[in-house]
Amino acid sequence: GSILLNANNLSLTGGAQVVTSTTGTGQGGSVTANAGESISISGGGSLPSGLFSTASSTGNAGQITVSTPTLTMGESGTISVATEGSGNAGNITLNVGNLTQTGGAQVVSSTTGAGAGGNLTVTATNSIFVSGSGSQSSGLFSTASSTGNAGEVTVSTQTLTMGDGGTISVATSGAGNAGNVLMNVSNFSLTGGAQIVSSTSGAGQGGSVTDNATDSGSISGQ
Repeated sequence: GSILLNANNLSLTGGAQVVTSTTGTGQGGSVTANAGESISISGGGSLPSGLFSTASSTGNAGQITVSTPTLTMGESGTISVATEGSGNAGNITLNVGNLTQTGGAQVVSSTTGAGAGGNLTVTATNSIFVSGSGSQSSGLFSTASSTGNAGEVTVSTQTLTMGDGGTISVATSGAGNAGNVLMNVSNFSLTGGAQIVSSTSGAGQGGSVTDNATDSGSISGQ
């Protein structure tokens, strides 16, 4: 079945997880989180806190949809859709006012099998802030490491600010193609080694990066 969370404020810490999965032919359930004020996802040791949808056989994984004015992710907090079988991963849709990612927090779509990776769509009416690169970089990631194609990454916001190794990445290390990155922003700033990357280290084709900045764009630092 599907999971529907309706709250004013939702907080996931210390390895707390909301998970849907399919290990057979059936379709995985969706995860929908609606918070009138805020959602916070952070922390966790061997298990990161977050929202997860997985498929490991022929069934397709469910979608993850998050709607809230303020989404704050830190300390390896994670939102993830993944497939390791022939079933497709679900899509991730974030509809927020402001998104903040720090301390290795990640939104990830991945495929390690024949199934296609899910698309990752982030719409923030005000701003997106991505920073931090400890044991892992904070950011938005779409990856393929087998025959399945990776998903697309689409970012729409007024102001995108990235620093200190913050990353938006589409990558393939297998036969599957990497996804594309489409940025619909008014203003963006990349500093301190922040990157928007498309890469291929396998037979699959790398994706394109398209930046539609209507007002200004700034890239500086290492």
